[in-house]
Amino acid sequence: MSAARSRRNGKSKEMEDLIEKKRIQKTILLRNSKIATRAFILSLYLQKIPVLKAYDTFCGVLGDDLMEYREI
Repeated sequence: MSAARSRRNGKSKEMEDLIEKKRIQKTILLRNSKIATRAFILSLYLQKIPVLKAYDTFCGVLGDDLMEYREI
């Protein structure tokens, strides 16, 4: 039983690693493509997410150094 559990845990670790790798690839794509970045911002806008929350989401996904928040 513990061998089966160990195999399952090994597979879930592999799956977690794959998911993390895909997440990093998507982040790199968004950071390097102006069109993808704009599409991401547009998707947040179309979901009617408040500006500050959308900015926090944007920074959480792409990092704090890509865009600054300015209040008018």
